[in-house]
Amino acid sequence: MEKSKGSPRFSLKEAGFTPRVVLFSILWCVINTVVFGALLIGTNSNGYIPFLTLLFIEAFLTRLIGPKFQFTIQEWAVFLTFQMSGLLGCISYNATSDMWHLGTYRAFYRGFVKYFGTVFEAIRTHNAPVSSVMFLQREDALNGYLYGGAIDWAGWMTPILFYILSWTSMYIGMHFLSIIFRKPWIEDEELPFPFQQPLYEVLKRAKKHERPSLWDMKLLENKIFWIFFILAAIYQTLNAMNWWWGTNFPMGYTVNLVPYLYESFPCNLWSFTLDAAPIAAAYLMPLDVLATAAFSFIFFEGFINWLNVASGSMPRMDFGSNQWLNGTEQGLIKYNLLFGGWHGTGYGPIYVAIPLILVWRARRRIVDSIRGAIAGTTEEGEAHSWRTVWLGFIICTIIWYATVLWAGAPPIIILSYFGLIGLFLWSARYIAETGGAGVYVDQFEFDQNLMMYLEPLRLTGNLGFNTPSATSLLIIHTYTGWAAQHQPMLPSLTLFKIGAETKTHPKAISLAMILATILGIVIAVPLGIWTYYHYSATYLYARLLEHEGIVYQLGGWPAGWPYLEAQPQSYAEFNGIPDYWAWFAGGIILIFVIEFLRTRFTWFFFNPIGVVFGVGGPAVWFYGGNILAAFILKWLTLRIGGAEGYRKIGVSAASGLLLGTGFTLVWWSLISLTRTL
Repeated sequence: MEKSKGSPRFSLKEAGFTPRVVLFSILWCVINTVVFGALLIGTNSNGYIPFLTLLFIEAFLTRLIGPKFQFTIQEWAVFLTFQMSGLLGCISYNATSDMWHLGTYRAFYRGFVKYFGTVFEAIRTHNAPVSSVMFLQREDALNGYLYGGAIDWAGWMTPILFYILSWTSMYIGMHFLSIIFRKPWIEDEELPFPFQQPLYEVLKRAKKHERPSLWDMKLLENKIFWIFFILAAIYQTLNAMNWWWGTNFPMGYTVNLVPYLYESFPCNLWSFTLDAAPIAAAYLMPLDVLATAAFSFIFFEGFINWLNVASGSMPRMDFGSNQWLNGTEQGLIKYNLLFGGWHGTGYGPIYVAIPLILVWRARRRIVDSIRGAIAGTTEEGEAHSWRTVWLGFIICTIIWYATVLWAGAPPIIILSYFGLIGLFLWSARYIAETGGAGVYVDQFEFDQNLMMYLEPLRLTGNLGFNTPSATSLLIIHTYTGWAAQHQPMLPSLTLFKIGAETKTHPKAISLAMILATILGIVIAVPLGIWTYYHYSATYLYARLLEHEGIVYQLGGWPAGWPYLEAQPQSYAEFNGIPDYWAWFAGGIILIFVIEFLRTRFTWFFFNPIGVVFGVGGPAVWFYGGNILAAFILKWLTLRIGGAEGYRKIGVSAASGLLLGTGFTLVWWSLISLTRTL
């Protein structure tokens, strides 16, 4: 590791951190957050809207006026950093940070709104002893929350300060920690971040040639990109007609061979859905992940599922009642428990084993960074000195810990905090290698998070909803209801990847993200309170019901509040899985063995994350046919055209399909939802 005393020369202007892009980014994101997040109550908005729309506008103005107003590629990277981080303009949905449509929707409609609603339900319905630091509990405040009215801002100052300090310290702390993994993942392994790849690919190609090259149709790769972009736009427009005019254009194609093949070979292979956008996303995965996922799907959902039925340990599909005991948690070999946990939710071996593997693989870098912090050295090309990184993380952790103790949580809650680091590290790696296609962050935020990281509190015998640790429960639910939806560490590493692809210095990305995060949370907290009082909880609850919100979750799925009230039962006991821990331990051991073999033998291509994806894991409804189709297409591309053909044709086609899908669908969704307000 090359080290030098002091930081290398760094130019903010050359790195794209210019006054014009910073001011423009802040104004854009504030407007996006206020208008789409609060005034339109989470109406669809995402990074593809400003990115492509503004890129189109820039190209048009450059042709019309001249190139002097055009952003550099580094300025665009800084803009995307603002848009995809703290100002909540594009926080993760399906854990991708920039795909589909739920940026401000997550921040208010399902995030802040859901979290505050849960706190309110804890007070009113469950009579839980919630700290006044977290929620203003006066009768007039509660009535204003329920029915609307004037806001006592002075009374709300303590909760506002609590949330700003607690959330900001956690986000910034996780950002500093992500710098440890930046270089190994992005520069050494060159992980692709598949759902982000269309963003940096189109940006690089738009800026590569003479301005404005966005309109240049001469290159083969641009032709391929635009053909698939237009095809996706047409497809999504036809799809929008389904809910706009009541037509019946199919969104995906379902292959159902169960009536023909299930009796002769009973398994889970014979029914799957093909959808163009998920196929394109999976196509951009690394080949070892994709091959492992395809093999695992056939092996586990095919052969092992058949073995469970053939052994008599699991009944066949019941066609009469349409109930399918799919064998993932039943039968001789409970392969979902072996990897992803119960129904791919709850806490599974993957959420323990893979973070431990990642930390072990980064052990030398971690040790070197600590030595660098002690010596006061800086690694060339890093965002900050190692002393800044580690002091920043430690200080942020102390601030977070102080805030939760201030709210009344017991000291043992720190165990859950460090457990969350493993969750955030896992999700960031998962997205870096797979893109997270089809992964709802609810499965990260609620199931794994709430159930797994409350275990230390449960073991103390003091966890139930009406105990003094209710504050701890609600603090951890901060992650499940707001913060974990945005997956700290994931946006940082994603943006460092975009920075690397656009040759933007990591320091510019880091400074933009820290500034955006602080401003975003400072804006979001009081704006969320205003949203409640302006619309009233009654109206918000009605809208949340449309999308499985607060009432849906309090009703008992996932096994959240009922589980907590049933304390001291464990999660496995509550769900009736008597041998859960045996499969849990076996899964950890098996994942360790797979990782050991792939690091020792080049012929062993199995990637643990691919295995998880192949057996359902966090993406139960996605994998199947889309994974198989993507693997076949990628193999054919590499076989026929080689790496050059994959880069010019394959990546161009997949990027065009994803960008055309996201861009078009979001605009139609925006129009549709605006009509309903």
